[in-house]
Amino acid sequence: MPHFPLITQAGDDPILKTLYAEVEQMMGEIPLPIQLFAHSPQMALTLMTGMKPFFRHPTLSAPFLTWTRYLIAKHSHCSYCVDVNAGMLLEIGVSQTQLIEAWEDLDKTSLDEREQPLLKAVIQAIQDQKALSQQQTDHLIALGWSKKELVEAMTHAGLSQMLDLVVNAFEVQ
Repeated sequence: MPHFPLITQAGDDPILKTLYAEVEQMMGEIPLPIQLFAHSPQMALTLMTGMKPFFRHPTLSAPFLTWTRYLIAKHSHCSYCVDVNAGMLLEIGVSQTQLIEAWEDLDKTSLDEREQPLLKAVIQAIQDQKALSQQQTDHLIALGWSKKELVEAMTHAGLSQMLDLVVNAFEVQ
């Protein structure tokens, strides 16, 4: 149970009114993490501003981004985020077996040979921030990933981990 009530309605706060309307239009509901962050409307806005570019990213696929969030949530033990992202992966055809196996072996995801190494790199960096080598970065660039895309993929991973940290800290489930 959360440490304090979540904010389910925007109320009179102009930042929350705008944010909640936008989020509800995009997602059909106000996710629990947004309701938590709404205690600080500026932080809620900052979170959505950071995540928004990934909702329809031109080159990082929705499956890649969802696998990233799912595996980071598993690493962070964020049950809410695990469940949400597992549900999204199941909706796009990933099997329950793949979800379980991917936690043990990243090669078991449904990603292609270009996205798979990028997923491994971002998960490795989340688990050990100094683990990503120049050789791995060069390999990702050789696979056709731009420096911009590498920074964006890593940023998405970092934002996901930050979200998990706050959700876990206040026991939002």
